[in-house]
Amino acid sequence: VEYYLGSLPAGGKEYWRDDKVRTLGTNVNVVYDQKMEDPKTKVALGWGGKAVYNQENRINATALSQILDLRCVEEVREEQGGTYGVGSSVSITDKPTEQTMALFVFDTDPAKADALIPIVERIFHNLSKSISATDVEKVKKHMLKSYEDAIRRNNYWISTLRNIEQTGINMYVGYEKRVNALTPESLQKAAQSYFSNPTTLRLIMRGVKGE
Repeated sequence: VEYYLGSLPAGGKEYWRDDKVRTLGTNVNVVYDQKMEDPKTKVALGWGGKAVYNQENRINATALSQILDLRCVEEVREEQGGTYGVGSSVSITDKPTEQTMALFVFDTDPAKADALIPIVERIFHNLSKSISATDVEKVKKHMLKSYEDAIRRNNYWISTLRNIEQTGINMYVGYEKRVNALTPESLQKAAQSYFSNPTTLRLIMRGVKGE
């Protein structure tokens, strides 16, 4: 290592800079028509909030994100049959500011969009008041299995070390204990905290027949 790396030229240290651009800094509501040969409607719904960037909240965000996946598959794709699938996530970031965001993106038949949007909105709001124990157990099992697989790979440790260097947060120590401690009540409380006064995104592209 010393032979190959020691001869590399040392460069200046890079620093990030806040460009003052904020994800969902204000409410966004845009609906427009787009001519298409085969019309479809594309919908993006989002809620932005705040949370301290730490291990507990990162684990909570991962669990909430996976619960959204379960609910969207069951309540939108399987029960309604109105879309090929809903992309959903809950993310937490530390730069440029500590913030969270819940995001849903899906394509659907234009005739079904107005019926599906309230269902997706209900799924989001239920994070704060109605998470099932069954969903939490499924998510915990999946997170622990993914963790067991990940720690066998070098890229997990590279990512962990990089995260410690950049943020000071060690996602390895105590991870299993925190995941095992997740409950419907703790996750509902987390969602309530993150999205108590959210900014919102509502972006709808309505496909109309045309070229």
